Amino acid sequence: MAEHQNSDIFMVGVAQLVERRVVVADAAGSSPVTHPNASICPQKWKLHYMDSREIWLMRTELNSQLTYSFPDSFEISNFQVGKDETGWLTANASAFAEHPEQGDMSLEQLHENLNSFWFDPKDFFLVRESNKIIGFVWVKIHIERPVPDAEIFIIGLIKEFQGKGLGASLLSMGLNHIRKKGFNEAIIYVDAPNKPALTTYQKFGFKHISTQHVSIKKKLHHE
Repeated sequence: MAEHQNSDIFMVGVAQLVERRVVVADAAGSSPVTHPNASICPQKWKLHYMDSREIWLMRTELNSQLTYSFPDSFEISNFQVGKDETGWLTANASAFAEHPEQGDMSLEQLHENLNSFWFDPKDFFLVRESNKIIGFVWVKIHIERPVPDAEIFIIGLIKEFQGKGLGASLLSMGLNHIRKKGFNEAIIYVDAPNKPALTTYQKFGFKHISTQHVSIKKKLHHE
């Protein structure tokens, strides 16, 4: 998997990999067993596998409100179910273009999250410029746990806005929101090879807590 070269690009859809354990990452959108052209192409198709991905669980303390800013042209709003799905999926695909296991999220998969017992639109922030979603930070509150956890679930910027220092502002906004909800800590799942992102999170006080290895099914290739 390609490693990010910019700390502004956050691979934080990885929490979903941990939950699913095994993820089909087929950028063509086909099923895990049949390529869409299989009926007209006689070649054999098969999945190739990575043995595992190393996912770090990191935690930080929230001792004070963080200071951040966005350009005046940006607008911040909460996700509106029934209105923002298409725009967010487009932004997500751009933000995670190098990570199809997150960037290829379908409308059905998004709705699974939106219909989950833990979902609250007030925890899902969108950043727009000229009515276009250019960034987002999605907080997940694990209310099902004996001691509830607050997680930076997904955070990202579309490609043309990466590398402009906006990622830190997105993260600050998410962490401030968690603190306002009464939590004094926040967690995040991070792709361990993503060194620039790890460096950014460490600057925010995140420390490695545990490691999980998640098996990944890669794109279909023909023989």
